[in-house]
Amino acid sequence: MQLAEAGLGPRRPGFWWFDPGITIGFATLIAACGNDYSASLSGTVRSGPNPISAAAVTLYQAGNAGARTGATALDRATTDCAGNFTMAFVPPTGRATLYLVALGGDAGLGNNPAIGLIGVAGLSNALPASVTLNELTTVAAQWALAQFTDSTGQQMGTTSTNAPGIQNAVELVEANLVDSAGNPAGFWPAPALGPPQKP
Repeated sequence: MQLAEAGLGPRRPGFWWFDPGITIGFATLIAACGNDYSASLSGTVRSGPNPISAAAVTLYQAGNAGARTGATALDRATTDCAGNFTMAFVPPTGRATLYLVALGGDAGLGNNPAIGLIGVAGLSNALPASVTLNELTTVAAQWALAQFTDSTGQQMGTTSTNAPGIQNAVELVEANLVDSAGNPAGFWPAPALGPPQKP
């Protein structure tokens, strides 16, 4: 079949045309197969007070078909010179556990491939507008989610029968350990946040 017979191609030299039926059908097919990137999340990657630029950040949905495995990457971004990133992704259904991993980057002394930070974004039905990844969020996530995390610290997952377990761990991080801005949660009394106070 020639292109002109299929509705595409030149009918006369220098003039390309498209059959309206084929064009509309193709547009409908694209729209039907398109993804709904209606969810977004922004954040910052820091080491202490310093932003980490050029860090590779991945947003994951924790797996639900086996312990410590099966996480799905929802989006990836690279931090700018201020350590900021923005992501757009297809929102998971239900109460999926979402977390972020930041690898590599420059905290002010040149590229450092040994950088590895993690942070809990939260449950997909109640995400904050912005999150920070730093040393505190990394310790909090690794401690609270240790039983769901593999040896690399990057893959999280649970069995289909233990979804409440990983959700409870996420809520523990948010309520008792660290907030989405990377600061100690309000649970901690002020003296616990700094050096010992003199009487």
